[in-house]
Amino acid sequence: MDTSELYTSMVKRERNLWIALAVTGASTLLISCLFFWMYLGVAKEKSKIIAYTPTGIPKYVEWKCEGGRELIEVQTFTKEMLAKAFTLKYSDFLGAKPADVLAGVKPLFAPDYYEQFVEGLTVSKYIEKMIESRAVTIVEVKDPVEVQASPDGYWAKARIVKQDVTATGEKNQILTYAVFLRKGDRTIRNPWGLYVSKIYTVS
Repeated sequence: MDTSELYTSMVKRERNLWIALAVTGASTLLISCLFFWMYLGVAKEKSKIIAYTPTGIPKYVEWKCEGGRELIEVQTFTKEMLAKAFTLKYSDFLGAKPADVLAGVKPLFAPDYYEQFVEGLTVSKYIEKMIESRAVTIVEVKDPVEVQASPDGYWAKARIVKQDVTATGEKNQILTYAVFLRKGDRTIRNPWGLYVSKIYTVS
């Protein structure tokens, strides 16, 4: 092989090598983009409401939230809020307004929903029945509290053991609540910066 043929052969090899590298790089980029879009699709799907129950409760793909401080804060807030809101004594309501008795949980609620919550306890005669039966209600929130992030807050689902102690005996119930929490300012009375906007009983 003379010098000109050798040079031509080397040029062809180099050109073929660059073509191979270009094809490999393009394929790698295409695969990376494909996996990236698949990831975005899955991430978006996890926070998407896919249906509603007959009572209007949202049903998600799954109840979860990425770990870390965010998850712990939502779980801790939900447990403390439910315990404070539903651990009640009939004697506290004697001669007192329900809104005053429940003032301790008011900083944890969105202002408009706090009024609805108190009104609901009154309209349903829940407080009236407590006084009549001289009931003391003790609530224990069970782990785990499941959390689903949404664009404007969080849905938390918690199971509670509700014990009603009256003069005639005790009654235990296991209830599940779905709570929607909106993000807001952190304050001294609400260091989590989470505010209850909805509470549902889940069957």
